[in-house]
Amino acid sequence: MSKKLLEVHHLHYETLGNETLKDVQVVCLDCHPKADLEREKESSLRCADRQFENGYDTYMRKKYGDGFYADHESRRDYSEWLEMQQ
Repeated sequence: MSKKLLEVHHLHYETLGNETLKDVQVVCLDCHPKADLEREKESSLRCADRQFENGYDTYMRKKYGDGFYADHESRRDYSEWLEMQQ
């Protein structure tokens, strides 16, 4: 039986210093860098989603006021507007 060194991998840093078991996972030394890359990728995707949602909200409020209705068509409208801005 071979023994491997284990490390604690943080799934996110939102609770750093106050982690619960669902905030971390045990990984081997070889897998830890891979897990870090996966966390960074997921974090980047969440950030891009937040940026899109914030921009969409601002766009819709400026175009329609506070009482706008969010739907697929309005998201497509915003996406097309974004593409034209590039």
